[in-house]
Amino acid sequence: MPRPLAPSRPQDAALGLPPPAGSPAQSLDRFARGKLIHLLLQHLPDLPPTARAAAALSVAAQTPQIDANDAQNIVAGVIALLDNPALAPLFGPHSRAEVPLSGLIGSYVVQGVADRLVVLPDRVIIADYKSNRAHPARVPVMYLRQMSAYRALILQIFPKHVVDCWLIWTEDGTVTPLSAADLADHMPS
Repeated sequence: MPRPLAPSRPQDAALGLPPPAGSPAQSLDRFARGKLIHLLLQHLPDLPPTARAAAALSVAAQTPQIDANDAQNIVAGVIALLDNPALAPLFGPHSRAEVPLSGLIGSYVVQGVADRLVVLPDRVIIADYKSNRAHPARVPVMYLRQMSAYRALILQIFPKHVVDCWLIWTEDGTVTPLSAADLADHMPS
């Protein structure tokens, strides 16, 4: 088989650049911030809501690149996402974090990892977090390609389900739902 396509890291320069990275603080290592946010969004949904903030602050305190003030802001943003009623199914008891996805789309082997996924009786929700990125006016093509590939893989498993794809911009908590029409022209080909 050919080398797998990684939807979150497309190699085609024509896909354009991602939105510029934010800089919440000069001293804050942006990669440490993104890793911490992903880690918290991966594990905090498994805890009772009343225990989440303390657990998140404890984890943040173990990240030396992040000072206490930045940790407070990151934790507040993550807790706000978890408390968002529109995202409740995504962070509910039947959802899963860091879900590996792989399969064939046409002649392409596709491998990726969905940040969060939940299978409901009639639909599947796939979410990808965009950390250190401000919500852009237009979704970059590279993200449309990524989510289109994930959607195609999930439809092979759940062909009778509606598959919802969401981008979650952790910088401001904005959720961008991507419709089937948004993704139709962005299949790997």
